[in-house]
Amino acid sequence: MSTILFLIGIINCLLIFLIFLQEEYRRSPCTIYIITKTIYDIIGLFITVFMRSYTAFTDIDPSQTNEIWCRARISLFYVTGFGSLTCICLTGFDQWMSTSRSVRRRNLSSKRFAFYAIFISFLISILFTGIPMYIIIGLVGTPKSCGFATLAYADYASFFFFPVIFGILPVIIPIIFGLLTYRNVRLLQHPSIPYAIYYLYMAITRRLIKDSLRIAQENVAMSIIRNLFYINYCYSFYIFVISSNEIRKTLKRLILRIFLQQQNEITINNSNRQIEPVMNNRNSINPVIN
Repeated sequence: MSTILFLIGIINCLLIFLIFLQEEYRRSPCTIYIITKTIYDIIGLFITVFMRSYTAFTDIDPSQTNEIWCRARISLFYVTGFGSLTCICLTGFDQWMSTSRSVRRRNLSSKRFAFYAIFISFLISILFTGIPMYIIIGLVGTPKSCGFATLAYADYASFFFFPVIFGILPVIIPIIFGLLTYRNVRLLQHPSIPYAIYYLYMAITRRLIKDSLRIAQENVAMSIIRNLFYINYCYSFYIFVISSNEIRKTLKRLILRIFLQQQNEITINNSNRQIEPVMNNRNSINPVIN
């Protein structure tokens, strides 16, 4: 399953680059947020989905043996996840600004503001997610596994970090900007919500004595929810294609251009093959000069 999600996610990211780096889209500040989100998604795909596929094929999990990689992987996971969600919120913010009656607000819908917003959000993600997670994560227990160093840190993550950062904010902020711009909100069923709910449940039931059946059920639920969360990295382009007629037209035009270019190359190669024998025959005729 992880391998399939990884391939779908990589194709998703490559198609987003292909579409939104076209000249007609580069003029929009929203493109900056979309491209930045895609970069976060690619990093997230490699540190989560790809590494799980690698572990499944080789039965080797470096995060369970190398503490530095354990800390770095978890930190990057939260930085990219937070950054990706921030880009979604900034896209909604830009749509609100671009439709505002206020000239001052409309001026905030600009590439310059977008670069500043991306930079500030990156610093926030490092300071409030990356560094704290690097500190509170480590190899714990016997046998060693990558997890929270203490129960206090686990409770903080389960009761505040996951529900707020990955549960409430990704829903509330798009709703607010969606209402402000009088548009339908398409992010209400965000894939990160089950992830936040699961960690909240685990925090509440952590001190309960559980039998092997319940532990197995929780592991199955976690596997399903984890794959749902990984959809964060895989779905953007497909949503754009479904919801936007302009994106579909651009995609068709690019596919047609690639097809015609290949046809032209085939035609030119065939022509060169036909010309070469003729030229060789001409070169083989050497007139004798007396």
